[in-house]
Amino acid sequence: MIVQGRDNPVYLTQRIDSFIREFRQMLVDYPMQDFAQVVATAIVMRRTAALSLHIETLRFWNCISKGEYDFGSRERKARQVEKLTKQDLVDVWDMFINPETAVDYTRVDMHMWSAELGCPSSKILCKYPEYLLSLAGCLQSDGISGVDLKTLHLFIERAACDKHLESALNELRQLYAQSGSNIAESAKTKTALACAIASFNQHTEQPQARHANMDMHRTPEGKWIINGICKFKDAQSAH
Repeated sequence: MIVQGRDNPVYLTQRIDSFIREFRQMLVDYPMQDFAQVVATAIVMRRTAALSLHIETLRFWNCISKGEYDFGSRERKARQVEKLTKQDLVDVWDMFINPETAVDYTRVDMHMWSAELGCPSSKILCKYPEYLLSLAGCLQSDGISGVDLKTLHLFIERAACDKHLESALNELRQLYAQSGSNIAESAKTKTALACAIASFNQHTEQPQARHANMDMHRTPEGKWIINGICKFKDAQSAH
């Protein structure tokens, strides 16, 4: 999956993490009537006959190109969908997608920083959690220069204890009142702040580690940063 935008890549990662955290509850709260309608629609789509010989041919060739010769799979899938329950979706989410419960959960994020934004140094990436860098990047894009990461980190600690977004936003506005930027009207900074508070409350700092021979560094969240892909590939081939 490729996600791009004008914001710093860490902010986009935080938005993805926030979605993954919140979507499970959306599944749990999804109305049963609406779920039944979605299931019914999916069954109809799989059982709808091809409207032309061309469409039917494309379906067959699609199976053949995948090396699958089960031309009756649409009907079998429809029968499986009929048995689907909302709890099945929640179980699949927890088993494969939810990082807090999925045993074999693995995700690789490749961040491409533009020259305009500038990529933080390895020292900064290893010292400060990504939710802090995300918020700092959003503040900078809102016109606030010289954001001190240590001061911002202390602010997030206080805001996480308060757990009230609006009061935290007011304090953040006062912190950078001299900048001339109206933080209160910035939806992006407000979202980054909410993500930072949520991440802080779930964050457990990992012991720092590094593999200099592969130019790899570990972040406070326990994620690995690979700066030099050539060194990493060489080290992998050597083993």
